[in-house]
Amino acid sequence: MSHTLTRHDLYELCVQSPKHLVPFLRAVHGGEPRVLGEDFAGTAALSRLWADASPESRAIAVDLDGDALGYHADHPRVAKREANVLEVSDPADVIFVGNFSIGYWHTRVDLVAYLRHVHKRLSSPVTDGGGGPPTAGRRGSSRTNASGLLQDPPSASLHSAPPPSAPQRGPAEGTGLFLCDTYGGESAFLIGGVHRDHWIPKEDRFGEHAGKRIRYTWEQRHADPLTGMVTDVLHFRVESGGTIELELDEAFVYEWRLWSVPELRDAMLEAGFVSTEVYAKTGNAVDDEGNVYVLPVEDAEEELDDSFIVMVAART
Repeated sequence: MSHTLTRHDLYELCVQSPKHLVPFLRAVHGGEPRVLGEDFAGTAALSRLWADASPESRAIAVDLDGDALGYHADHPRVAKREANVLEVSDPADVIFVGNFSIGYWHTRVDLVAYLRHVHKRLSSPVTDGGGGPPTAGRRGSSRTNASGLLQDPPSASLHSAPPPSAPQRGPAEGTGLFLCDTYGGESAFLIGGVHRDHWIPKEDRFGEHAGKRIRYTWEQRHADPLTGMVTDVLHFRVESGGTIELELDEAFVYEWRLWSVPELRDAMLEAGFVSTEVYAKTGNAVDDEGNVYVLPVEDAEEELDDSFIVMVAART
């Protein structure tokens, strides 16, 4: 079976990890969340897997790029919205912004306005209605607002702490939950790149490309610590038997404001959230039934590396 690899395929294979993110979001929520809002959703990979988790689960995937949203077939419990995230008001139990896309808001005024909008969606009652996917439009973009966990800026990695002696779920149940990721530490504003190798799974959908190597490069091309603005670029190269078969330079280019952890937490509280937490990994322990348990960071000096990626969470 012939398959043409695209930048969306390579992004999903190298950058995103929805199979780890779905149980993480549920564990942090601490209750029984049913409806996910995925803002800056890209191909809605997280939304699809969230909806697959149970017959009661559904998702609202929002992105300006109709080509990305329409890349995969519609899912009966994923509603796709080709729109500005501020124009979507569907209630949700959890709203997630990944791939550092919170940086699309370049000023604090805009950031707080967005967080107030999110707070309103999370505070509205979730009903059992609808969720059928409207047809996404087609509007090409070289800068897809894709979302996922996690991609590595220079020298950063997820921190691995020892599992807790007594597994615990998130501290609050039944509240609305917002999460976004960011990176920081000593390398946050350094120019440079990092390479990662991935292998294309041996699945029928990838045809003759199954088993080939992908060289994924994260490049921070520009970084201004005085304004917080960064330019981050993703490159992909597919190799087989030492031969380069496909090379996509500048497959995705992002112009972001790199928000620090305290800036995000302050903005969340100003927007009306009652509490915030920081998580440095997507699971501290797993029980015999496969349930994931997570703990927030309590001592940054002990639990975070010199350069780090974290999730910042806020509860209504």
